[in-house]
Amino acid sequence: MFKIGDSKCRVLDAKPSAAGAARKFTGHVLAEWGITANTNDIALVVSELATNAVKATLPDGLSPLAQEGASDTKVIYLCLSLTGGAVRIQVWDNNPAAPVQAHPGDDAEGGRGLLLVSLLCKQWGTCWPPSGGKIVWAEYTIEAFPP
Repeated sequence: MFKIGDSKCRVLDAKPSAAGAARKFTGHVLAEWGITANTNDIALVVSELATNAVKATLPDGLSPLAQEGASDTKVIYLCLSLTGGAVRIQVWDNNPAAPVQAHPGDDAEGGRGLLLVSLLCKQWGTCWPPSGGKIVWAEYTIEAFPP
């Protein structure tokens, strides 16, 4: 059972493993809320936003794999909440630069993350908290809330 306005947040190291940890956390939260429909789609949106946040957090030119063993690891924040028939996903990173939705060619190996988010979600956007960085958010409509 869940209540509207319920919110769950997690701090994640800004490493390549963040996307997997974000998906796992999302699965637990959705199960706790009793949401069983479209959980893979919601986890995909979370994974894409977390991956983008990790990339935005790392210094230019530093491979995410090189960051994996670093002792001064930076973090991203993931928050999930229920708002009026939707799961709201928010991911914070320390880079204030706005995300850019790419338009990759058919042969491109990446660059489709925000395109997927825009196709799966009712809406998405970016806001800039007073503390710095940015929050990229998306709302995934739940077709039928559990009883």
